[in-house]
Amino acid sequence: VAAARGGHVADAKRLLADARDVAIETGDFDLQARVDSTFAYLAADDSDLDHALDLIDRALEFLGLTDATRGALLQQRATLLRRSGRAAEALVAFDDSVRALEGLPVELANALMNRGTVHLDTRDIDSAVRDFESAAEQYREVGDLISAAMSDHNRGYALLSLIHISEPTRQAE
Repeated sequence: VAAARGGHVADAKRLLADARDVAIETGDFDLQARVDSTFAYLAADDSDLDHALDLIDRALEFLGLTDATRGALLQQRATLLRRSGRAAEALVAFDDSVRALEGLPVELANALMNRGTVHLDTRDIDSAVRDFESAAEQYREVGDLISAAMSDHNRGYALLSLIHISEPTRQAE
């Protein structure tokens, strides 16, 4: 993952292939799914969205995935869909991710923050506000006050955008 994020794609692919081999040999489907999700990240980075989504969808079919891995895969799928302008599909994937991550406060909060931004993109301000509020609660639950403050900030931004959306309507009256 570090090699991929650092731009060392060839090294990343080699290391990932090795990790995938180990996961297959040991029957660790959770690890294999996470490796494939990193391959999906690289495919998306190469502008091959269809291949990236296919990798994630196949990984989601593995038996015995932990909720954390399933939620992470769904969240990655949602992020890819959002970045490609497919907000409605992204929301479905984020909804699934949120359900999978119940009981994992930090991961759930991250999913709620990301889903909230899609709600902002689609001008569903009420849903965005709810997601940001819920994310802040989850972060506070684990003592991550900085992330909670970021969630509160996003909530404030969402509420402010509601005022800006409403302003032209009031001026038209």
